Amino acid sequence: MSSWRVDDPRFDDEISYVREAETKRIPLRISGTQRKQVRGKPAVVFYVIKSKTADVVERRFSDFVWLRDVFKALYVGMQLPPMPKKEIIATEAVIEQRQAGLEAFLKAVLRNPYLRTDAVLRQFLRSEAEAFAAIRKRAPLAVSMTEAFQSAGARRWNLLVSSFKLDKSKPTVPTLTALREEAIRLQHVTTIAADASEEMIPNLVENERLWRRICGLLKEDNALCNRK
Repeated sequence: MSSWRVDDPRFDDEISYVREAETKRIPLRISGTQRKQVRGKPAVVFYVIKSKTADVVERRFSDFVWLRDVFKALYVGMQLPPMPKKEIIATEAVIEQRQAGLEAFLKAVLRNPYLRTDAVLRQFLRSEAEAFAAIRKRAPLAVSMTEAFQSAGARRWNLLVSSFKLDKSKPTVPTLTALREEAIRLQHVTTIAADASEEMIPNLVENERLWRRICGLLKEDNALCNRK
């Protein structure tokens, strides 16, 4: 049960805060992609992000995943915008769909009154590659515990959440969402494994036939040796 009542004046303040944020739009788009080699590895896809500040940055898919994980640590209990699924083979069609999904993710983040002013998000959208890499190498939990990244939106959200008393015996929406995402990922991996197994069956059958033939030849050779 929550310690807040429907007529609690704190709701009025929060509603005003959310409505005010909704009137402030921040233009942003992912204009395209670039393929680059990173530390001698095969070409990696970078997504080109352009925002209203005229900043143009390039981020990998894993950078978006890291950003969302930071949000999970900073904004405990918040249901975050969904991310495109990670595909094992990134075809051009997959990259195009992922680009649209990542742009939708960022736009949803910028519509969120708490996330839109986030300090980590600001670095994500503005920092040059080297400066961002210095932040990116840190674990999401470590980032969330750094005072420099405790933005006004994060402090406001955590104050709001701390005002509620949650029943810890019941899973929250974020927990259920995480379980659903994990189930989808497991299903995806299982499907790939099943497809691979089906492709291996003809090879296994052929191997069995060859081994039977080899065993037959060994028996014939053994029989000949015994006759001599």
